[in-house]
Amino acid sequence: MKPFMPGLIALTLPLVLAGPSLAQQEDAPTAFVSGTYYQCDQSSSPRASEIVRTVVWPVVQKHIAAGQVSGFGLLAHHTGGPWRRAIYYVGTDLPKLLAAQDSIVAELMANHAKETHELMSICPSHDDYIWSYVAASQPATDVATARPAFAFSTYQVCHEATEGLGDEVMKALYAPIYDKQVKAGRLHSWGYYSHFVGGKYRRLLALDGPSYNSILAARDSIIAETQAKYPQISAAVATVCDGHTDYMWDIEMSKP
Repeated sequence: MKPFMPGLIALTLPLVLAGPSLAQQEDAPTAFVSGTYYQCDQSSSPRASEIVRTVVWPVVQKHIAAGQVSGFGLLAHHTGGPWRRAIYYVGTDLPKLLAAQDSIVAELMANHAKETHELMSICPSHDDYIWSYVAASQPATDVATARPAFAFSTYQVCHEATEGLGDEVMKALYAPIYDKQVKAGRLHSWGYYSHFVGGKYRRLLALDGPSYNSILAARDSIIAETQAKYPQISAAVATVCDGHTDYMWDIEMSKP
């Protein structure tokens, strides 16, 4: 399906011309989330998680203490596509974040080669993404940290020519609707991120909550409200990101 470019441009141009809103937080630091999504042997995936907790995390912790990394997490597949585990690093300084990851890999290979190779044998293939903060219920410095046990992530396939206009809709119109679900307690937090480096997925919507049922109820309410309040815009945005893959993740680690 081709994106409805003229309609979306006409609908969102006033949002762009209106300038930055509170939701945009353009003067605040920008967060980056560097994620590695693994395809693993299902029967051995718990062992992969154990290696991350007992071997990888102590090394990462040093870089959090040094200020190079602000957050770290481990996700385990509950429902969705082929990825069985995901590890992510969060930071506001991308060069420092990437340097920290290189240092972590080097230390693991030098001092924990056996466990590192075991992890690689359990999870032999992966996809790398770097996501850039667009909007969230938290400031950029706090995203993807202190998360609860359950997450619902939507990885969106979008048209590059118009995906930025979809971001403006999220920041100016949809963000308050998502925030209502946080205030109601159905969501712990939400975040919307744009593709910086990686594969086919161009946008990531992450919803965290106290249970999967709570997240799904919040999601249904958000969809209903956005379509009711902004029917034309919702229809246009749906043509911008017209493919997606959903994952339900068990959040096994969220640090610090």
